[in-house]
Amino acid sequence: LSHTAMSDPVFVTTTELADLLQLKRKTIVRWVREGKFPPDSVIKVSNILRLDREKALAALNLAEA
Repeated sequence: LSHTAMSDPVFVTTTELADLLQLKRKTIVRWVREGKFPPDSVIKVSNILRLDREKALAALNLAEA
């Protein structure tokens, strides 16, 4: 099944996003602090930051086609 605009967001940890982008986790955490991602794309659960994968990639202009 393909994802649609109405599908539930997929949240990834800062480590998972860093691995996907081949960056260090600290870079992702710094970008969160700097506001590089939309506020509605970042949640904190049990002291772990999670990002909406699609919104985070879109904020970096790296959304998959």
